Amino acid sequence: MNEEIKEEIKEYVRQMDTNYFREDIERRLEAEKEMRELIERTNLLNGGNWSRKDLSDSIKIQKKVHNINNLVLPKLVGNYYYNVYFKGYEKSEEEFIKENPKYDGGSGHSGVDLENFSRDLADLFNSEGDDFQDAYIKFSKHPGVGKAIISGYLHLFDLNKFPLINGASVSGIEKFIGKQDHKSLKNYAEEERKRQNITQQIKDSDFRNYLAYLNIFRELSTLEELKNYHYVDSLLWYVKDHYEPKVKNVDMGESEFNSPVVNETESLNTLDSLSRDIYFELDTTEEILSLLKLKQNVVFYGPPGTGKTYVAKKVAKHIVGGKENNIKLIQFHQNYSYEDFIEGIRPESKLENGTHIIDYPIKPGLFKRLCDVAIEKPDEKFVLIIDEFNRGNISKIFGELLYSLEYRSEENTIDLPYSKEPFYIPDNVYIIATMNTADKSLTRIDFAMRRRFAFYKFNVDTKVLISWGIENGLVLDSLAKLINDVNTEIEDENFFVGISFFMRDDLSSNIKYIWKSEIYPYLEEFFIDDLDSHSRLERFRWENVKHKLKDLIE
Repeated sequence: MNEEIKEEIKEYVRQMDTNYFREDIERRLEAEKEMRELIERTNLLNGGNWSRKDLSDSIKIQKKVHNINNLVLPKLVGNYYYNVYFKGYEKSEEEFIKENPKYDGGSGHSGVDLENFSRDLADLFNSEGDDFQDAYIKFSKHPGVGKAIISGYLHLFDLNKFPLINGASVSGIEKFIGKQDHKSLKNYAEEERKRQNITQQIKDSDFRNYLAYLNIFRELSTLEELKNYHYVDSLLWYVKDHYEPKVKNVDMGESEFNSPVVNETESLNTLDSLSRDIYFELDTTEEILSLLKLKQNVVFYGPPGTGKTYVAKKVAKHIVGGKENNIKLIQFHQNYSYEDFIEGIRPESKLENGTHIIDYPIKPGLFKRLCDVAIEKPDEKFVLIIDEFNRGNISKIFGELLYSLEYRSEENTIDLPYSKEPFYIPDNVYIIATMNTADKSLTRIDFAMRRRFAFYKFNVDTKVLISWGIENGLVLDSLAKLINDVNTEIEDENFFVGISFFMRDDLSSNIKYIWKSEIYPYLEEFFIDDLDSHSRLERFRWENVKHKLKDLIE
């Protein structure tokens, strides 16, 4: 952080209303006192275990100094105790189950294992150096525990040592120093690793980012105007909504989809690299990314073989910064249901008192699980790829999520029909769907669903095939001309033959089989109702086209 930025921050603090700091700091100091009293009363640092109430109280204390997503609370304390301690439910657990049978038989959230949670939190408080890294990573594995929860505990345990690092404080500091790229964060984290006497290499990307911002905030706390980390967080919480940065020569970071992620090569996240990977012009790549940024839900549609799924995977990998675990791919079909996608009742066999019984718990679907993880990791991006989008009954699969697709925030939660739990699609989740326009049996997409998606058309571009051939040492001009001849005969662009049929290893030795087993049968199907189909098809039999591909097969 250069001196110009420091002076700007100091000047901004001097101009702020001192009453704001006084009132806000008093509230934060009171929360710190309550957390220390809770830790001491329960003897947590010396082997004591927290109860569900203690855990709930600790979260309530955290909520006095920063926002905590309510959707993670049932995961932490369990569904019943969440209703007791956060919603004022006063009946027994048995009554709760009777009133909410969906939670019977082990369904829903049981909460963290209190003994392990208490031990791991105490280890986090007591550890230093390499042990601190191990304790941080271990504690982060508990259900519902993310960076904000961890940082909240550490901050209220020792405000002189640990700042509060969450989405609000990061947004605040970026108003001054700009969005930090991978290299900058890595340098900050490395500096802090040494300062913390951590001799091992950093093992976890979340921990790396925590160290990076810990180092940045440490610089802020050295300013005379900011007396401790309570003041730092109070300032950043304020500026995230009220401060407009001055024009200055600082690195404001890369665009939203070009912000590299830890542990991945920087080239992975550049537009040039992505454009080369998908064989698109830079302008086309930028257009696709802009659509995703604008709408967050995009459908790639076009004839078969135009690379829709291939591009979807590459774009998704670009968005998540190479974190392939943050990408989920599914394929819709006629039997795919809301229960598969969001949640539903699933029969489950289990052994109870020596007897096998069938239970019917509520199980989350693939998309709900992805959203739950995304909510816990707001600093990361997640992508769902839906292949063959309109092969399923789309309206039934998405159900009441039409609203959530358009309005993405915790303030716009909906209650799910089975579990009755609040749900929303977080802002860091993107959907890329693919549609084959050549399949005549596909389900139509209604206008309500269409309004929630942007549509990007994939055309057959043989120039892409030629470029791919050059990169792979092949001359494909004659093949490109043949594809164009076929598509001229087809006439309807929704049914054109695409280029990805041919973008394969060992194309020269396999072109005969590709044509005879894939291209020609496709043409037979397309011309099946054509009175002149025989003469049209005869032109494109392998025996009648192979002479046009001499430069490829010889």
